[in-house]
Amino acid sequence: MEQIHGHEVLHMMEGNVYSEASLRKAIIDKFGANQLFYTCSASNLTVDGLIEFLKEHGKFKPMNDGFTVDETSVCSNEKKMAVITCNDNSHFLCFPKPYNLR
Repeated sequence: MEQIHGHEVLHMMEGNVYSEASLRKAIIDKFGANQLFYTCSASNLTVDGLIEFLKEHGKFKPMNDGFTVDETSVCSNEKKMAVITCNDNSHFLCFPKPYNLR
């Protein structure tokens, strides 16, 4: 299964307010419970791992009784990305598409 960049989740969050539980449900509803995600500094993140990563990296801002995406904290990489993982799974690179690396 191809991993999805965390930006997809951040863009999904724009204009919406979530609790951690409702964000988890929204991600699963849109992408599936077994989908893995990557960012420019992590890969193979589960839904819960991605939420924790985004929280730790300041991607959320408080709003009402929950939080939304802090659009000022989203890095400027292209929305659509590709990833290369080394055989030992220790290194990876982000590229703006249309680089087709298959």
